[in-house]
Amino acid sequence: VARRSGTGSGSASTANASSIAVLPFVDLSPDRANTFLGDGIAETLINALANVNGLQVTARTSAFSFRDKATDIKEIGRQLGVATVLEGSVQRAGDRLRVTAQLIKTSDGLHLWSQNFDRAAADIFAVQDEVSRAVVSALKLTLATPRDSSGTVGGTRNAQAYEAYLLGRFHWNLRTVEGMVHATTAFKRAVALDSAYALAWTGLADTYALSIPSEYGQPGVNRDSILTLGEAAARRAITLAPQLGEAQASLGELLEHRKRYAESVAAFEQAVRLSPAYATGHQWYAYALQGQGRWDEALKEMEIAHRLEPLSHVITLSVAILHEGADRFADASPLFAQGLTQAPDAWYAWGAFVGQQLALGQVDSAAAALRRYHAGITGDTAGAVRRERMLRDPASRDALIEEMMQAKEYMNAIVVARWLRSDDVVIALLTRMHDEGLGPTPWIGLLTVLGPKLRADARVRAQLEKLGGPPLAKATAGG
Repeated sequence: VARRSGTGSGSASTANASSIAVLPFVDLSPDRANTFLGDGIAETLINALANVNGLQVTARTSAFSFRDKATDIKEIGRQLGVATVLEGSVQRAGDRLRVTAQLIKTSDGLHLWSQNFDRAAADIFAVQDEVSRAVVSALKLTLATPRDSSGTVGGTRNAQAYEAYLLGRFHWNLRTVEGMVHATTAFKRAVALDSAYALAWTGLADTYALSIPSEYGQPGVNRDSILTLGEAAARRAITLAPQLGEAQASLGELLEHRKRYAESVAAFEQAVRLSPAYATGHQWYAYALQGQGRWDEALKEMEIAHRLEPLSHVITLSVAILHEGADRFADASPLFAQGLTQAPDAWYAWGAFVGQQLALGQVDSAAAALRRYHAGITGDTAGAVRRERMLRDPASRDALIEEMMQAKEYMNAIVVARWLRSDDVVIALLTRMHDEGLGPTPWIGLLTVLGPKLRADARVRAQLEKLGGPPLAKATAGG
């Protein structure tokens, strides 16, 4: 699986010598049916190596962004700021497993260590442990004693349960409706095989949290019922592994959905304290703070997540949107550029980018972003082009706002009204939202598009209170 060493200039040669990125292990099976296993091996090694004192380990999303890309090792080192890369492959035949692994210097492509492992599939924990120790030995560091056989808090010694967990995480990370259905099945199998497997209970809780209609709604799911099941799964994980910050983050997300806001924040505080390197914990905590109008605190947490996962387009764009919601448009611009380059089909970001461009007086660019947003979310290309023209033409903007209101696209209407009409028009739209019975489903987005000035307006806050979202913090310069 070796890559070219490359000749481009970058920061790999100046990176901390004790720094590493673990790439997803390539699935060499003819039917590519074991991609989840290669991902899982890499993710487990990331977690195990994160326990090594003095070793800087790139987080999962950033390392996995190079999947299936013919990027040379030097360029990977430059983008991730690491001196070494661990890559490998996995191939399964019946109950046998062949794993290859190699540790490579990003400055010159030199192999520091490589080895093949031909083992029974049940020996996967031993293989992972051997790889971890070999990497640490090659880097002349000291490996902390693993806390259990999988190298993480809340793990398992049951190879079949572990494999089911890896399959669940693979599907969960796809972030699709079908993925959530398959993840639910896999995590349920994992906890059936090992009822004390805290990480699997956490995975199940995460899946339930993202299976509600406002997320990646599973067909036939009742919101209240699945959130109740999710909370029970998260609390089971916490009982089994009280030091597992990931479980606290799962609980925080579920409590946020259940509108138990104070309990949610408390759970997130625990999550980031127990697992400060878990980017998703900081990310979800930031959303909870954002929903309460605690903008500066939310931005601080999201920036921590961004430092941990610099190549996660969702986190990059979330930082951009937080800057936009604080009217820090110059700070938002390069982050929008980065995130939309990483994920040009991220329709939600194009929606936020409309306001960003209107704030900067770039109406034509905003209109083009509106077209991208509308086409992405509806698939209606002709309608998207028509809306682009309506936004460009001052004479048709009132009609565009009314069309958006009729379609219950309140946030888009408020964006146009805020920048091209007046505060009074925005307040009138908020009043219509209440009168027409819109709940706080797009709450975070709504607070973002209003900006700090309108969020601090007593008339706006009164309308927001009627809409039934979380109690807003006292207005500050950022919030």
